[in-house]
Amino acid sequence: MRVLATELVLASRLAGLPPPLDGVTPEIDDDDCLISDATASRHGGFGGKLCIHPDQLPVANVAFGPAPAEVERARRIVAAFAAAEAAGVASIQVDGRFVDYPIVARARRLLRLAEQVMGTKSTKPA
Repeated sequence: MRVLATELVLASRLAGLPPPLDGVTPEIDDDDCLISDATASRHGGFGGKLCIHPDQLPVANVAFGPAPAEVERARRIVAAFAAAEAAGVASIQVDGRFVDYPIVARARRLLRLAEQVMGTKSTKPA
C-alpha cells in the first residue's frame, strides 16, 4: 500500500501525533537540493527532516526552524500576554492583532522550537 505524503501528514494530525519527519536527501554535497526538499516538506506539513550527514543539519534546521521575525513576534506575544494575565486580562492585541490563549500557546511552541533547532533562548513568562 502506497501512502501519499499528504495522507501521512493528515493521518498524523487526525491521530493527535506530532508532524511526521520527511525522509533523507541523499545528495549530501548539494545544499540547494536539500533546501528545496526541506522547504517543500515543511510547506507540506512535515515537522522535520531526516539527515544522513552532519553537514545537512544546519540547512535542515534553517528550513524547519522559525524565521527570526517569527521568534521576535512570539517573544513579544508571550511577554505582553504575561503582563496582561498578571493584570487579570486574558485577551489583548499585539502588533494590532488579537491574542488569547491559543495564540500564546502557539507562540510558546514556536519559542521552544527555536530553542531546540536554532539554539536561541526563549522568553519564559514570570
